[in-house]
Amino acid sequence: MVYNQDTYNVTFLSLKVAEADAALGATGLGVDLDTDLSGIYGSYTGREDMVIDGYWLYVRTGIAGVAAAGDNSELHTIGARIAGSVNRFDYEGEVAFQTGDAGAGADFDGLAINTELGYTWDADQQPRIFGGITLFTGGDGGDIGFNRLFSDWEYSEFISNGDLTNAQILRLGFSLQATEKIGLSAVIAHFELDEDAGFATDDIGDEFGLYATYQYSEDVAVEFGYAHFFVEEDLFGAGADDFDYVYAEMSISF
Repeated sequence: MVYNQDTYNVTFLSLKVAEADAALGATGLGVDLDTDLSGIYGSYTGREDMVIDGYWLYVRTGIAGVAAAGDNSELHTIGARIAGSVNRFDYEGEVAFQTGDAGAGADFDGLAINTELGYTWDADQQPRIFGGITLFTGGDGGDIGFNRLFSDWEYSEFISNGDLTNAQILRLGFSLQATEKIGLSAVIAHFELDEDAGFATDDIGDEFGLYATYQYSEDVAVEFGYAHFFVEEDLFGAGADDFDYVYAEMSISF
């Protein structure tokens, strides 16, 4: 359900993400293993060239096992986001905290920070430079680190995106509109562990990517990309090979 006003809107969520019940032992009693998502997401747009968001998300998942029959994993995420532009600068900043009971004596205790700042020159090709810092805390002392839930932000062509956690990411990029239909961009990112978990180093590696988009028509676009990941040998082992990734994709909107 969505409630809209001139300067703000509020969305109320109640979704069943997964349905999975199981019988409990010889009794045959059902155990609710469903995953349910509820939440409130509000946006304030009363200031020109700025949006301010705030949200609360609650994920409940049933836990299997005789000892935990009827127990649930309960994860609360509370966050805020601000994004906008000033003159030729654009910015985005988001912070989220997580708390809750993970069952079996474990707790959720996570923090996420995501920032990006860009500048676009006043030119026909719209050249833009941008950089960002991202943090997803890892588990510490038995607590579970930040869970990204269902985020659509992507930071790497190689490291799992939706499941990415326990990481610090520094990134720098450049983009331009080479022609009316062709856009080009380059991005370099450095990845580190938030909690090293006993590894010899915190560094994961560095990634460099080149991307080109061709807007064939108003509704059809084609994208080409190449990325190279420079692995950290102290983490992956001496002589570990770097990774390469090449792709092409087409998107259609209607």
